[in-house]
Amino acid sequence: CPPELMFAFGFLSVIKGDQQLGFPHLHDLMQITTRYTLQHNTALPLLVSLTHDHITTTPQNMIFRLNNAVSHYLAFYARQVGCQYLCRVVAPIIQHVIAITNVDPYGFEFDKYKLPASNMTVQQIEARATTNTAMVITEFIDTLFETIHLCPRSLRILCNSMKQSVAQAYPDETHCASRALSPFLFLRWLVPPFTWPDTILTQILSTTPTAGASASAGAGVGGGNVVTPYARRSMIIVAQTLQCLSQGIDYGAKSLDRQCLNPFIHETIPRMHQLFEAFAEVPDEGPDDDPVSPVDEAHMLTLLHYLTQTHIHELEHFLLSTTTPTTTATTTTTTITTQQQPTPRQVAEDIQSALDELGPAPQCSLGEMIQK
Repeated sequence: CPPELMFAFGFLSVIKGDQQLGFPHLHDLMQITTRYTLQHNTALPLLVSLTHDHITTTPQNMIFRLNNAVSHYLAFYARQVGCQYLCRVVAPIIQHVIAITNVDPYGFEFDKYKLPASNMTVQQIEARATTNTAMVITEFIDTLFETIHLCPRSLRILCNSMKQSVAQAYPDETHCASRALSPFLFLRWLVPPFTWPDTILTQILSTTPTAGASASAGAGVGGGNVVTPYARRSMIIVAQTLQCLSQGIDYGAKSLDRQCLNPFIHETIPRMHQLFEAFAEVPDEGPDDDPVSPVDEAHMLTLLHYLTQTHIHELEHFLLSTTTPTTTATTTTTTITTQQQPTPRQVAEDIQSALDELGPAPQCSLGEMIQK
């Protein structure tokens, strides 16, 4: 392990449960670490270890819902290795929403106060929006079932290990796959493109050239369609409903105008459980991960060196205030075992030794380095 990576791996090894370190460059650090570990074929085993630790030390309702290192790493990993699959399943739905709103800008709107004056009753407004939202979401779920064989096998292995970790940590959980994969697949991977369609898909396509221009054009991102404010608002409604559906919860008192969607949510929950179980099945063969664009390793390690030196005292303070030894998990497609790992104090000492070996970090603009 290059000494520069001791900071990143040490940081990851001590983020347990609901602990969140106030680190100003968490997003950048996780992006760099993800790309490095993918390039060196160590990303999947590291993620299996981290997700197992997270699941077994986190309350059930908070699994992968925290804005911490593990969640960032998980999101970056899924977007990198599953870029083509993500574009394949999400782009047609975004295109469909754009097409509907091009004809009827308020076709997904439930809030009567956001609509222009018309003769439509509240019941008619809700019926129109419910029909369109349910149609698009059903289409999306159907697409996921039909294309699951195209999902990279490494993501299916990861889903399988998460399901096992939930079963181990919470023996009374009746839907282990749903508990683990709802926040991973929907909150961290499949739903974000609906809320930032141009930003997220453009980023994914630019970091994985082989995803193809056709997906971009089909999504209306960089293609002939434009993501209008009406389409953007509609996609947010679809995304929020997908989150409710994936979690198995109703629209409540804060969203009275959308409670008409609750019957559809109830009817569709069993299909969601089936979907999560399907993702947790590991096929004997499957698509390989998407190729990752080559990275300038020297530049990446320089940036990690800079982050290490700049924030070493913050990390050491956090490490030395943590008394619980960390564990790691090793996995096949069906089994997980844990083993004892160095204590937080040992990790802190290793990071400081790595920093001493490297010497002073280059003086540079962090923003410019991240953009390279």
